[in-house]
Amino acid sequence: MRKTVAILVAFIMLFASIPFNVFASESESSGYNDLVAKASMAFPEYADRIHHSGSKLLKHSGSSAPRKMIVCETRKISDNEHITYTEYSDGIILLSDSNCTVDTSTVEYETSPSYRNITIDIHAACVTETGRDGYCEVKGVKYTLVSGGYDYIRDRGQIVKGRSCLDATYSEYTLNEHATGYAVSTYNCSFKVSLDGHFVITTRIVLNVGDDSADVQHFVI
Repeated sequence: MRKTVAILVAFIMLFASIPFNVFASESESSGYNDLVAKASMAFPEYADRIHHSGSKLLKHSGSSAPRKMIVCETRKISDNEHITYTEYSDGIILLSDSNCTVDTSTVEYETSPSYRNITIDIHAACVTETGRDGYCEVKGVKYTLVSGGYDYIRDRGQIVKGRSCLDATYSEYTLNEHATGYAVSTYNCSFKVSLDGHFVITTRIVLNVGDDSADVQHFVI
């Protein structure tokens, strides 16, 4: 009996010693791989670039040519999901995917503006030829579209750092649409894009909410 208990205790201790970051790493890889797979299907003409073939990331130096955006395209992949491909002149590629869920319990009023409560998850990646690909998520952002009124953001969501993401922070925001502008929530992500980790780029994710709709942008800053 003692031997059985001892074996059981040893097994429990062994399982408990498994680092939790192993599970986190698997989740990060899954999210990144899913985003790359979706982008490759949505943009077949860019699939080789997405999988590093043909990228031309310049070495980080004072003599590097200025970075310019050369492609930025958004495509619908389902009723509630859009994906964006952005490519820069130095070979850096940014991917972003936004997936919306509409609250079906939203009440439609007959004599006042109708409301739609929506939750959006944003997945963002930085792809380079070095294989040092970055990934970040913004989960559970909540906003309300008001027909005939001003839309607004109710919850800025949770930022989750993924692979090669040094930092991910909340940035500027305006929670309520107004007469001269949309409701906006921004997030900054810093990614290591060189094998030695010395070359870091910062990207910005922007959620715009207004005119009874929303869109997501992802670009280098």
